[in-house]
Amino acid sequence: MGLDQINPETLRAHFARVDTFEIEDDVFSVNFDVEWNFTDQAQLQTGAYFISREKQINAINNVPVQCNFCGFANPLSALNPTLFDSFFGGSPTVGTIPVSDFLDESSSNVPRAFPAITPEVFFELYQDVINGPNLVEPSPGFNSLIDGVAFQPTESSLIEEDVFAGYIQANFEGDLAGVPFRANAGFRFEYTDLTSSGASNLLVSVRPTGGADQEFGFTDATPVSFDNTYFDVLPAFNIAFNLSENLILRGAFSTTITRPTLTDLAAGSTVTSINIGLEGQTSGNPELDATRSNNSDISIEYYGERWTASAAIFRKDITDFVSNVTVEVPITIPSSFAVTDPLQLNDLGPTVINFDVSRPENGDSAIVDGLELAAQYVWPAGFGLGGNITLVDSSAEINGESADLENVSDLSYNVFAFYEGDRFAARVALNFREEFLQTTLGQDALSETVDDFTSVDATLSYQITDGIGVFVEGINLTDEDFYRFADGTEDLLRSFEEFGRRINFGIRGTF
Repeated sequence: MGLDQINPETLRAHFARVDTFEIEDDVFSVNFDVEWNFTDQAQLQTGAYFISREKQINAINNVPVQCNFCGFANPLSALNPTLFDSFFGGSPTVGTIPVSDFLDESSSNVPRAFPAITPEVFFELYQDVINGPNLVEPSPGFNSLIDGVAFQPTESSLIEEDVFAGYIQANFEGDLAGVPFRANAGFRFEYTDLTSSGASNLLVSVRPTGGADQEFGFTDATPVSFDNTYFDVLPAFNIAFNLSENLILRGAFSTTITRPTLTDLAAGSTVTSINIGLEGQTSGNPELDATRSNNSDISIEYYGERWTASAAIFRKDITDFVSNVTVEVPITIPSSFAVTDPLQLNDLGPTVINFDVSRPENGDSAIVDGLELAAQYVWPAGFGLGGNITLVDSSAEINGESADLENVSDLSYNVFAFYEGDRFAARVALNFREEFLQTTLGQDALSETVDDFTSVDATLSYQITDGIGVFVEGINLTDEDFYRFADGTEDLLRSFEEFGRRINFGIRGTF
């Protein structure tokens, strides 16, 4: 609906929120490595390391009173007409109201005309309600917006992770049927000990507050803690055959693990939506297991005087990958009330509300097959051209349903040109990534897909002396935007982000 179909005199405030996180991340590590050279063609390497990480996340916000203007009780135009006229920004105008179509490059069937609102003007408007003659009674939560910002223990967490690891690897080389080869084989051993601490509270009551909103009552924040340990043996094998002076055939197999992010492992939870019929909750999952993958690939590579080129095929057999899932969970609340006046509460007894709970979960399994092609050519004068392309086919099982693997594009490529001289160097690259599935079960149990993204980046550098150089770097020079859609259709826009262009200047020195 365009702005020309809206009467600006009816615009009212509905929501205001302050949301801040203080994050402290401490990492300590120590390692050692030992190598024995038995012959020029055989070596043995071994080593161990220990890493300890502690991440504290403190949430500071006004979430318990976030709906400070619920019910649309306060018309903005009546509060301060002069400020109301400056409440909007952008161009062109519909009548006397400036509007903006920031989705002009999208063909999606979504609203396109929006008034541009600034928080500074918003607070200034409401000063007349708080400090001056009240045209209407302000929402009780407004002062809490300013005074009620506080530490929120249920949205905070402390993650402590200790990893003990060791490895042994043999390197050797020789001839096989007259073909020279190099190879290595070994094992990595890892033990992980994780503790996730936070606070949780239980829903104990619910009452309507007017309109489509409601208020929940909770128990006091109660400390909770979860422990998780796991041990892995990770084999790896690599071999390379020199088929000719310029041609190499490679093969590899390995088992790898990827630990969940410390944020995903957080123990706390919070109610994110209080709208009736749209109740939501988010939480971490301290019981997440590590993602494991068996990886195999084979490649053919050519290294010439001017040309380099390669082709590779690969497969990844993945288990326990982490996926963001939204599931409907019935939660029983002991007390429910039918009136909004807290002085006249009528307890109607227990009620069950279905919450959309968003949390990370370990998926079942996934297979990723891919083909990679790359080539580069350099002229004697220092100019060069190159590019690479990756084609992927993925499938996954998530909560018993088949889907593409999250965050994997079927197609991506880069094309670049460069110049490298004695002092001056330049590079420009075109980068493309095809749309990909970001969340299999997102809000309202719909999948969420990130649209195609193409960007152009460039770098210029000049070496003033042997040790000092200057550079300028441009990222996303074409000013591409980010779109995320639901249910695989552009008609359901989930989010839109303007990254903008980024220009970096710098100086590098070596001493």
